Amino acid sequence: FGASPSGTGGGLKTTTFTAMFGLIKSILKGRDSIRFKKREIPDAKLYSALAAFSYYIFVLFIFTFLICSLHPDIEFKRIIFEIASALGTVGISMGITSDLVNSSKILFVILMLMGRVGILTFGIAITSKDESIKEEKDNDLVI
Repeated sequence: FGASPSGTGGGLKTTTFTAMFGLIKSILKGRDSIRFKKREIPDAKLYSALAAFSYYIFVLFIFTFLICSLHPDIEFKRIIFEIASALGTVGISMGITSDLVNSSKILFVILMLMGRVGILTFGIAITSKDESIKEEKDNDLVI
């Protein structure tokens, strides 16, 4: 995982890892601001990177649990490799796809979609409320 920001690769971007590295380094050094290579990382960018990283790890954990529970006979490292590859839209496989049940294959399709669209974009799309409905209710006049 780790495509560059202007690249078309899926998964987390290299700038997300850079921001997380800067955060850890600044915390360990006791700094008030987050810096990487003598440049300060704005709070908004840091929050975005932290949210993307956290969501990525959460999705990785949940899908690993689901697929491992459906396939206790397949090695854990093979499953986690396939999941990380699907989420990062890497295209590398350990060849276990043919051994999966249909529900697991659907989970992998969802993972690939999430990785391609962008993990944070996908999370926002699922969890955000539709503000247009609220606006329509506010604009209705009661006679």
